[in-house]
Amino acid sequence: MGDEQAEGGCHLVHTVVLIALAATGGGATWGHGKAWARLPCVSRNRRLL
Repeated sequence: MGDEQAEGGCHLVHTVVLIALAATGGGATWGHGKAWARLPCVSRNRRLL
């Protein structure tokens, strides 16, 4: 029972971290966000940023 609870908590932490990175533009700083933004399909559809 303890392992199941720990695994659920881990998923929650990862979810919060991913939301925080998306909200703060973490991809442009630590990932491929700049290259993604230069793609033609993304340039035409700014909501993909």
